[in-house]
Amino acid sequence: MTIKFKYGLSAALIGATIAIVQTQNALAQTAEQVNKIAEKITVLIEGQNQGSGIIIAREGSTYYVLTAKHVTTGGGESKIVAPDRTSYQVDSNNIIQLPGVDLAIVPFVSSNNYEIAQLGDSKTVTVGEQVYVSGWPKPGETITRQIRQMTAGQISARERVNDGYELIYTNPTRQGMSGGPILDLRGRVIGIHGRTEGSTEDQVVKAWVNLGIPINTFVELAPKAYAEQGKEKLKRQNYQGAIADFSQGMRFNQNSADVFNGLAYANFAQKNYRAALENAIKAIQNNPQLAEAHRVRGASNAQLGNHKEAIADFDRAIQINSSFADAYGLRGVSRAQIKDYIGANADIAQAIRLDPNSPVGYNRRSEVRLIVGDSEGANEDAQKAASLSGASANEDGFQMALNSGLGISLPRNQVARVKPQQPAPTVPQTRPAPNNSLEAKQPTPTPAPTPEPRIQPAPQAVRQAASPGAESAIQALIRGQQTFRTRNGAFTGTVSLLQRSFNIQLPMSKFNFAIHTTTRGAYHYAIPLNPSQKAYVGAVFLTETATNNNPVTVSIVCETDEASNIRPPDPLYVQGKPICRPGTSPVDMSNIQSGNPESLTNNPTVSEKEW
Repeated sequence: MTIKFKYGLSAALIGATIAIVQTQNALAQTAEQVNKIAEKITVLIEGQNQGSGIIIAREGSTYYVLTAKHVTTGGGESKIVAPDRTSYQVDSNNIIQLPGVDLAIVPFVSSNNYEIAQLGDSKTVTVGEQVYVSGWPKPGETITRQIRQMTAGQISARERVNDGYELIYTNPTRQGMSGGPILDLRGRVIGIHGRTEGSTEDQVVKAWVNLGIPINTFVELAPKAYAEQGKEKLKRQNYQGAIADFSQGMRFNQNSADVFNGLAYANFAQKNYRAALENAIKAIQNNPQLAEAHRVRGASNAQLGNHKEAIADFDRAIQINSSFADAYGLRGVSRAQIKDYIGANADIAQAIRLDPNSPVGYNRRSEVRLIVGDSEGANEDAQKAASLSGASANEDGFQMALNSGLGISLPRNQVARVKPQQPAPTVPQTRPAPNNSLEAKQPTPTPAPTPEPRIQPAPQAVRQAASPGAESAIQALIRGQQTFRTRNGAFTGTVSLLQRSFNIQLPMSKFNFAIHTTTRGAYHYAIPLNPSQKAYVGAVFLTETATNNNPVTVSIVCETDEASNIRPPDPLYVQGKPICRPGTSPVDMSNIQSGNPESLTNNPTVSEKEW
């Protein structure tokens, strides 16, 4: 559906859907001719505050009237009386109030054909220029019925004051003419009449010094107003209504970053990721500093499997807004997809730290845990997010649209119920999700070959003991990994799974922990948050003689020679021995060989997890 809209400005500003009136054809008119134009575009607005308005656009059977905002306030029912004196009821829910200025857009529906106002360029209006004001003044003692009037005057000054008013002119006006058009000699609307000496019309007869808002102010702000309304509809999951609002805003300014950004989120919510990506790109082209546009472009790239591009988008969003919690969370998800688990860990922690009372960070951590195969931890985080879902009332429409596109807009419907924990016969090995999407599916457990009782958590009093150091924590993870490999026939890349299975407590407040696995080895990292501390890496290798029935492993723990919060180089397995890389040195407990290691029953469990 195409909107009909007349404009005397450049076609680039409005787009091909708008009927442009060529400047050379817009010749000066006589006062009588201007009055005939004004008669066809000026409407009466009846309600608590009577006023006037201008028919400025049409889309199908819907017409859009521009008026002064104060005409639309006061509550109660209101009507539009068209130039042919036909009345139309106004739905107050559809009135658009422009931010920061005394302007509003009032739609009405009619199958009749009405003239659309031609808009001029208010920037070219100069002091001394003759102008006309059209409107419907209230009846008085002498004129006892309502008659539309047009008065002549001239621009006496230009000075920006409150609520967008800038044009000052000498035309005689009366109460009821607020919201009517200010027209130039060619019959083009160059402003909206509304005040006298900075106050609203509160007298029947007004002084001959009046104020109006330039029409260019409307053109600049209309897209923002429609974008805000569309954003509210996104929050209510009214995606088609939101798209209609964003599209309407684009009719007034086809280069609006706000409306392209809104369209990106609306398309993302409906899982139209490629369309969302295209809209986000256009939003960024028009406003490179719009952090929300970089976020939705990153999320769209991630959904399309372009995780490196997505990470670059989230990097830019964070550069613009260093407190953008969900940009960190989404970057963490994409980093997990490319197996940068340390980076993912740090990003998820930062997302939760920035907004601890929002479900968003926990939803992102749930996604990461699904990616690394920790379905139980993913469910725990999803439940935590669900418990915080009351906070989603404070989330804006963009955040909710993003969550909807990721399948988590309704957390309670997305959380799998976790049964009370029972002693398990095995420690399940999990497979990673089969695709690169953030909508990773829950991994499928692989049966363990040798049933053994699962270690139960230590008593609460023990759990509250002081955290061990990073060195002993890495040693504990290595012992757990050796046992896990013996039981399950494969290494695990999930720290929290080793924690729960072997009751390991980690100093999470001081170190980030992560695991990287191959078919022949597993590498365990402890990276300090404080760069003045040393980092650790511990490795477990299958020996040359290892078989599935006898998975003999050897291990080593290496410490960086200097303080560092960068991941240390991985140890090597050379000629049957594990060795540390240059820049790191072995610590005690190295080269422990295990064919059937014992469970780590002396390490207490921990409630804090690395993901």
